[in-house]
Amino acid sequence: PPVCPIFEGKKLPPPTLGQLQEALMALSKVHSRVWKLLREIHVGQNKGTIPSHDIGPGDWVWVKRHQTKALEPKWKGPYVVLLTTPTALKVDGIGPWVHCNHVRPAASAEQEDAKKEWEASLHPSNPLRLKLRRRQ
Repeated sequence: PPVCPIFEGKKLPPPTLGQLQEALMALSKVHSRVWKLLREIHVGQNKGTIPSHDIGPGDWVWVKRHQTKALEPKWKGPYVVLLTTPTALKVDGIGPWVHCNHVRPAASAEQEDAKKEWEASLHPSNPLRLKLRRRQ
């Protein structure tokens, strides 16, 4: 079906450049007003529904084990956080990204113990990489 039945079978003359510019400016104004109204309606609507965290790169976290064996700790780590998104973390030593609900921050004492256990040095050829070595 035609979008506008009034013009069915009729052809309109092509708009001039000035008419096209005016129409685009009017459309732009309507667009900005509509988005402003939508933003006001939806402000705070997603509060609490999207998980968030205050963990950043360089922090130490414990990662939850989902299938623990007998007498095995439920949390493994602590691990250093390399990258973050609002819902996931990339930690050193674990391949896939970890959801923020499956980690907990390591206490400062645990971080100090981990820092004593591990040694970080610059990679010899790539300045964007670190080499982590467990201290003996």
